[in-house]
Amino acid sequence: MKKNQEADSVPNEIVGSGPGLSVKKRCFVVTPIGGGESPTRRAADGLISSVLKPLLAELGFEVFVAHEISITGSISRQVIEHILEDELVIANLSELNPNVMYELAVRHCTGLPVVALAESGTRLPFDISDERTVFYTNDMRGVYELTPALRSAIEDVLVRGETDNPISRVQKNRVLLDTLDQGDAKTILIERLDNIETLLNDIRSPRSRWKSTTGMYSAKIKLDGSKEDVMAFVEKLSKEHGFYGCEMDNYTNTGAELTVRFSVPIDMQRISALTSAAGISSLVISM
Repeated sequence: MKKNQEADSVPNEIVGSGPGLSVKKRCFVVTPIGGGESPTRRAADGLISSVLKPLLAELGFEVFVAHEISITGSISRQVIEHILEDELVIANLSELNPNVMYELAVRHCTGLPVVALAESGTRLPFDISDERTVFYTNDMRGVYELTPALRSAIEDVLVRGETDNPISRVQKNRVLLDTLDQGDAKTILIERLDNIETLLNDIRSPRSRWKSTTGMYSAKIKLDGSKEDVMAFVEKLSKEHGFYGCEMDNYTNTGAELTVRFSVPIDMQRISALTSAAGISSLVISM
C-alpha cells in the first residue's frame, strides 16, 4: 500500500513509465498580475490561456505562473527557483511592471533561455531596448499573429541554449579580458574589424536594408489573397531563419499589408517563393 501511495505522489512533470521515464520541460511566465478582475489580470490571463499555454504544450513544456502556484510555502522563493532553474522563461514586459523587470534581470544573470514579449506601443527602457522582443496586439487577431512569431523566438533561443543580454555580455568580456595577453588582443581586434566590414557590406547589399533604430532588417509587403492565404504565408514566413516578427498594418478579406522584420538580411526571392507556395496571387515589396 505504501508503494502505491509513493507512486501517486510522483510530480506531474514526470511522464511515461519504466526505465524510459522522461521529465517534462518547465517554462515560467513572468508577467504583470494585478488584482482580481483588473484589466491587468484579465489581459495576463487571456494571453496565457489563449496563446502561451497551448503553444508551450505543443513544444513539450509545462507552464508555471506566480499567481497559479498552489504548492504551500513561500511564493517568492518558488518564483525565484523557477526563474533560476526552469528550462525557459517568458517575460511579458507590457506595462513595464517593476517586479517583471527585477525577475527578468535575475533570469539574465543565469544566461539561460528567455523570451521577451510586450504589447505593441510599449516603450522599452534603453538598457533592454535593443534586445529581441516579440510585440503583439491585444485583440483576437493578435492571437493568430503572435503564435507563429512567438514559436519562432522560442525555438531559436532553445537552439542557442543561452541568451545574449547586457549581463552576459559584461560577464563574457570580463572573462575574455582576464585571459588575454597582448597578442590575443590584437587578434580579436582584427576579427572585430572584419565583422564591421561584413556588416557594412550587408548594408550596401540590395537584398535588404538595415534599420539602425532597432537593429533589424525590415520590409513592407503588400499581398493580394484571401485571409486563409495570408495566414498561410505568415505561418510559412515565421519558420524562416532569422524571422523576428510580423505586424499587419492593414488586413481585409482580399489581402493585407505587412511589416516583416528579420535579424538577418531578407532574401526577397525566398519571400516571393513563399507567397507562391501559400497561394498569394500578387506581391509588392518595398523597403
